[in-house]
Amino acid sequence: MQSDRRLPGWPERLARCIEAARRRRFQWGEHDCCLWTATVVQILTGCDIGKSFRGTYGTSEEASERIRRDGVEGVGALLSSLASQWGFPEIAPPLAQRGDVVLCDTAGRAGWPVSCGVCVGSVVLSTGREGLMALPLSSGLRAWSI
Repeated sequence: MQSDRRLPGWPERLARCIEAARRRRFQWGEHDCCLWTATVVQILTGCDIGKSFRGTYGTSEEASERIRRDGVEGVGALLSSLASQWGFPEIAPPLAQRGDVVLCDTAGRAGWPVSCGVCVGSVVLSTGREGLMALPLSSGLRAWSI
């Protein structure tokens, strides 16, 4: 179920965004999973779901504190809150389609337990230490239709 909120030409913009981030190093508060995912949502829809937290942290500790200040516990709760505010419905992870947001279990691959990213078929692209990493869609814990 793709949102009618996606802008014309979104597939091409998504491809350019992926290519620009493919080898970009992870950096808290600049290029982390939440900010990259928010950037993709903005490119696809024009909705800046990350505007309230962009530029407000620079370390993992500050990111955790920033999430707690929003009254939520963890990345999944933050995504759920933002998606609800912006009207993006939660869906079952196996139903995610290209451009949808997915919270995945990283199985320790990233150095942290979960990571959010963008579905691109059978994988979810998220930020990794040296560039984008591909997580299997089957590792999805929660998802939102964008």
